[in-house]
Amino acid sequence: MFSIQSYGQNKYYEKAIAWEPWVQVAGRVNFDTDTSMTLVGGSFASLTSPERVNMVFCDQYAENRTVLTYGEGFGKFVELDTTPTPFGYSIVGWMTDTANLTYAYPYLLELDQDGEVLQLHQFDIGTYEGDACKVLYYPKSNTYYIGGEVFNALPSKRMLIKVSDGVVQWQQYYPATQGRNIILDLLPTPTGQGVYAAGYYKNDPDNNYGDPFLMEIDSSGTVLWDSVYVSSGQDACFKFTRTPAGGFLLGGPVRNTDYTIQARLLCTDSVGGVLWLKKYFQNYQYSGIMKIYTAGNDFVFAGSVKINDDFEGYLMKVRGSDGYPLWTRFYEMGDFNDFFYHFTPAPDGGFVCVGRAEFADTVRAYVVRTNCMGLLTLPESAFSYQTLSDGNDVAFLNQSQYAYPDSIDGGYYVWDFGDGSPPSVCGQGYPPNISHSYPSAGQYNVRLWAIVCGDTSLSSVVVVPGSGGSGQSVGLQPAVEALPSRLQVNPNPARDLLQLSLLGNLTPQTQAGGCGRCA
Repeated sequence: MFSIQSYGQNKYYEKAIAWEPWVQVAGRVNFDTDTSMTLVGGSFASLTSPERVNMVFCDQYAENRTVLTYGEGFGKFVELDTTPTPFGYSIVGWMTDTANLTYAYPYLLELDQDGEVLQLHQFDIGTYEGDACKVLYYPKSNTYYIGGEVFNALPSKRMLIKVSDGVVQWQQYYPATQGRNIILDLLPTPTGQGVYAAGYYKNDPDNNYGDPFLMEIDSSGTVLWDSVYVSSGQDACFKFTRTPAGGFLLGGPVRNTDYTIQARLLCTDSVGGVLWLKKYFQNYQYSGIMKIYTAGNDFVFAGSVKINDDFEGYLMKVRGSDGYPLWTRFYEMGDFNDFFYHFTPAPDGGFVCVGRAEFADTVRAYVVRTNCMGLLTLPESAFSYQTLSDGNDVAFLNQSQYAYPDSIDGGYYVWDFGDGSPPSVCGQGYPPNISHSYPSAGQYNVRLWAIVCGDTSLSSVVVVPGSGGSGQSVGLQPAVEALPSRLQVNPNPARDLLQLSLLGNLTPQTQAGGCGRCA
């Protein structure tokens, strides 16, 4: 006996969500559990009201939302980065005392698990409003490093603040000769002290950006090494990550001589030596990189690209050895521009991207959840068959949809012909037609699984060899019809929206074996 609980919500989705009557933006996303998320962003309640920071507690579908607002009583209150902590969350950004002040001040807002304010630190560093403020937290020492820019006159300076147990330990500024110079991202060091920092260092006052830099700073604020990557274009590093080999991957825009702006990755060794450099979206007007994650030995990153007159969000996966593109997906929902500002891997191996979508009368927070291939589809198993009027050979035609077995991250199929023979596991390069010879006449229940990114679809039909008949499979719930015992599926069990509560005495079965390939 079993009970079934199903949901009308699609597992993968794209949504424009609202919690204020005017403008909303989602700048960060984090999974708190497998089934709950936290979105952090900003909103304007009206055209004349100052910006506020919002924390949105929601389920994995961005529904059942609880919204908290921060910054009441101040002028502008802007979120630029968020990190989870053992006690809750921490947000950094800039703020003003009143709406029209010229100078802004960096802040650190510490919250508990329910979003209640624990402490607000306002740093007495006057700067113009900008986009630079990044936080890195070491929980063992209860230490924050906050990077950004001091911009009260040109040239601006790269800024780093260390805060331990709520007390500012030091504020360091790293000067430059010209223009704006900004720390835009931070990563921890292997020792858990100090930081790696990246951003851009402007050595030409006529350039929009400058040159990307990568530096290591110890716990006292001293620069251990600093690499600046000079090129003929106007470059920047917005985000970076560590590579599986212990190096660094710097992502950002590069402005070409024709004023088009491409997304660009620069891969280095462990001390900043260049290994390779790759540009993307050559035929587009503008593209950038806002977040990067490693995926095995490869990389996945997100950002926005201008296609014709409007921006669209994108996800791209590239090969780790040289940055060669493996797949690219584009996303649009609004009437005009759609931007991605951040994304995170989902517990099932997919991704959740957040940003903003622009409509004719408003702006909404944009949330997109995909599978591990950046797609919004679930596999659909289907096949047909044709028997002969004499003999026991049966021809099968795989008609499954949304399995993508030829993709780099593609799915695969499992055939169970119902006669006790080993299951056939087929993936990349598998032809749609397959034949099977049965040992004797009879009735056989044939099943086909289509499996993509842990999502499973099953169809089945009864075949009678030698009858000369043909037919079409019928879809079944994969949780009811288990995979053959010789096959091991990873992850197992596959996550889906169908939840089964089994009642009574069950006999456990051990699943063993591996996935092969069809000849």
